[in-house]
Amino acid sequence: MNGPRWHVYMVRCRDNSLYTGVAIDVSKRFQEHRSGNGARYTRARGAVELAYSVALISKSQAYAVEYRIKRLVKSSKERIVREKWSTRELLEYLGLSKR
Repeated sequence: MNGPRWHVYMVRCRDNSLYTGVAIDVSKRFQEHRSGNGARYTRARGAVELAYSVALISKSQAYAVEYRIKRLVKSSKERIVREKWSTRELLEYLGLSKR
């Protein structure tokens, strides 16, 4: 694979909510969230930990995964974080795997 790897990540906030985003450099992006320079959501709620991150094959795939995760109920997001799903497991659950 050539080019940068895209990631979907979830950040846990002070209010225990989960913010989902897309980045190439997840560590750098998380630090932006922690410093208050990230998304409005994490600025308002305070990012406390990088709860989950998974690498994907393309930018378009990463945004498709982000879109689907953002529409899940909190308990489903918590399950993904708790079980630290692999890329394959996540894509299958979201109905995005190529069988």
